[in-house]
Amino acid sequence: QEIRVKAEDGGVVVGRSMEFSIPFESYVITHPAGTAVQTPALPNCPGDPFTFHFRSKTMTFFAFYQGHWLNTTSDGINEAGLSAAVLYFKDNVEYVDPSSIEGKACDNAIPQTLVVPYILAKYETVEQVKGDLESGKFPDVWAGYEFGIVIPLHYNIVDKTGAGLVLEHVQGGVKWHDNTVGVTTNSPPYPWHMDNLRNYPHFQRNDKKREGFKYSDSQGNKYSLSPQWTGSGLLGV
Repeated sequence: QEIRVKAEDGGVVVGRSMEFSIPFESYVITHPAGTAVQTPALPNCPGDPFTFHFRSKTMTFFAFYQGHWLNTTSDGINEAGLSAAVLYFKDNVEYVDPSSIEGKACDNAIPQTLVVPYILAKYETVEQVKGDLESGKFPDVWAGYEFGIVIPLHYNIVDKTGAGLVLEHVQGGVKWHDNTVGVTTNSPPYPWHMDNLRNYPHFQRNDKKREGFKYSDSQGNKYSLSPQWTGSGLLGV
């Protein structure tokens, strides 16, 4: 899961956990402004593959496994304070078929493994990302292979103001959602998680202190039983 925390002074911190049964060697890599990223070749796109460049200094997180660098960029942040990350999206994802991309679309198409570096290369704020999604300028995202499979991913994007966006490629097209709770996790899609939160209204970040169980008797007398311990905001976990 990835979590955004906003401090009282307006500072924003984004952190995540990553649990895989496969051990990876993990590295942080910096990319100077102007660094070029070339996408893999597509079957119906002759000529040089689509290439984009980092506009500002950027730091990304890569993994090394069995002697090979992975193609998937899992996390990163650019000089403008925009961060982006992938999370697993099994059983829900649907990308563009790479064989269907041709003509002018060849000049604006990336595999799902390169969505994070593309966002960090091209944008400074969440609003800019949303603008290109709404106008149709954001690239087509096609199914790229890693370890012989199409790794299912969705994306969390946060800028220095704390604004967040969840980007998902699902059956029926591309969907994006304002991340109002500041948390993103794996499958299912973001709207499901928002509905699921309604099952847990008693979970709160603050302790309930003396605001415990309240009730009235048959005569209308009101009573209150305070909690016996701290941590009551997580009652039921």
